Amino acid sequence: DTHPLEKIKGMRIGNAWVTIYPQGGFVPQHIHAGFLLSGVFYVKAEKDCGGIEFLDPCWIAKTMMHASNRGGVFPGPEPKYIYKPTTGDILLFPSWLPHRTIENTSGEDRIIVSFNLIFPREYTYHRDVTKGLEVSQEELSQNAS
Repeated sequence: DTHPLEKIKGMRIGNAWVTIYPQGGFVPQHIHAGFLLSGVFYVKAEKDCGGIEFLDPCWIAKTMMHASNRGGVFPGPEPKYIYKPTTGDILLFPSWLPHRTIENTSGEDRIIVSFNLIFPREYTYHRDVTKGLEVSQEELSQNAS
């Protein structure tokens, strides 16, 4: 039996680029508009090369709430999450998630390959994003056993 998500056929890399960040190099906050899923492969990532910081897209609403109600959000209670890469890591994330890179202070270049994935039309925002991803209760039961 195949997993329901394996039904996605035709996924491919839409675009990709290599970036070398020397000492002091960084990228300001941004998103990858027009895509669903983005990623980065760390070709070279030494200690203190600068992580990637993700911003909770709901941070404004959450900061307006009482602090005791903020537990268990984002990957933690803070509105930002920093991933500290090592050489060989690959990271996938939703393209709409605001992110930036932190300044490289390692004294070595950080080298990455970034990419955006393209899905067949039926899995994109141009149509119902769940079309083709809907899984029946029967399919879930079959895969659970």
